[in-house]
Amino acid sequence: MSGTNFSEDTTAPTLVSYELSSYDFDLSQGDAVIDITAQITDDISGVFDGTFASGVGSSASQARWYSPSGEQYLDAGYFYFPTTGDFLDGTYQDQTVLAANSERGVWNLDSFLLVDEAGNSKNLTQEQLDDLGIQTKL
Repeated sequence: MSGTNFSEDTTAPTLVSYELSSYDFDLSQGDAVIDITAQITDDISGVFDGTFASGVGSSASQARWYSPSGEQYLDAGYFYFPTTGDFLDGTYQDQTVLAANSERGVWNLDSFLLVDEAGNSKNLTQEQLDDLGIQTKL
């Protein structure tokens, strides 16, 4: 975003919504393909696309689920480029696969990392995601 003074940006992005195509899977039939949609907003610099203006790369906004034992995890959403809207208010779509041999049981959305182009970040906990009305059980 040319002309933007990133030094004025001190606030991390906001997660408006996050949804999976389903929260119930029968892995006995094979891998489960999961479509993911998130709406993320940012006030000044825009949601981080994975590469800073300097060319240095880092983690884009993303969600992480953990298996019942906590031994396995699933990254369900790396949000680099909005499919609709823009980096200040965009809807992001991604897809992931829960492998057929994954641990059975209830998985928990453990955290959601939000990052903007100015380097501001916030890692939402499961409790904060619950408070936002986001489904945190899979």
